[in-house]
This record gives sequence, C-alpha cells and structure tokens, in this order.
Amino acid sequence: STGDREFDRYMSQYIDFEVLNFMLSNMLNLKTSGTELISVSSNDYTDYYKNTLRPGLIDSDAILRFPDGMRVLRRYINMTMMYNEFQFSQETMLSLIDDDSVKAAFILDDAQRYTTYEQYEAMVAKHGKLFTKKFEPALKALELKLRPAEDYPQAPGFEFPDKDGKMISLS
Repeated sequence: STGDREFDRYMSQYIDFEVLNFMLSNMLNLKTSGTELISVSSNDYTDYYKNTLRPGLIDSDAILRFPDGMRVLRRYINMTMMYNEFQFSQETMLSLIDDDSVKAAFILDDAQRYTTYEQYEAMVAKHGKLFTKKFEPALKALELKLRPAEDYPQAPGFEFPDKDGKMISLS
C-alpha cells in the first residue's frame, strides 16, 4: 500500500486485469502433443479458470481504462461463450457485461467494422439508450464516416482573392 487510496485501487484493478489477460491468453493457446495440436477442453480448466469464465465478471467500466482493455474484454467474452457453450450473438455477448458503459463501448467497437450507414442507423435504433453523452464524439465520427455524401447539403459557393489579388471562385 502506498497510502494513496486512488492509486492503490487503480493498481489493484490493473493487476487483476493483467492476471485476467494472462489467464485468457493461456486459455486460448492450443496444447501440443508431439506434432499434433489438441484443443483445450473445459475439462482442462482448473477451478480458478472455471470461476473466472462466468457471466458478470465485468461489472464496471474499469476494464476500459486498462491498456488493451477492449481486447481483454473480447477474450473474456469469447472464452466465456465457448466454455458455457452459449450461441454466439451480439445479444448473448452483451448479456455477459453488467455495466451499460462497457456495453456501449463494446457495441461501438463492433461498429468500427460497419460499411453502411444503414448498419449505423440500426445500431443506434437498437442500442441508443446505452450511449451517454461521453459517447457522442465517437458516434458522430462513425456517422460522418458512414453517411453518404449526398445526404449533406451542398456547400455555398464563394470567391476569395489568391496571393496575386485575382478572384478565385469555388462553387
């Protein structure tokens, strides 16, 4: 303990997430037997691993402050889904996250793969209530990236003198 409660709390969370990251990384590795690769099964997990792969482990947005927090979150979700033999869907993945802010960040991370404005609109219609004010800049950036150019009003034409005083028109 350093005596600084905020720092001590942060370091405790950091260590917890680092251990989780290490554990999940090891769980994803394949075992080798000679030259043959064998998938790790749920029988290979110790009680510690089994206790970790449970819904509700991520109950605050602290993981988002952790370096590579989204990657650790995705590993945790994927391993929990596989271990518990859940069907892979975004809704099932979101059910493993208790904190709405983490759910919103997870959805926005997924949305980075969107290629159409319609996908963006569907996401906002379905999950809009999760996006608090702090997510507005990321939502706006995604909207601008995906919105078709013809949806924007035409910029007004204007004239301005160049370095020699000749009027240049942009219209």
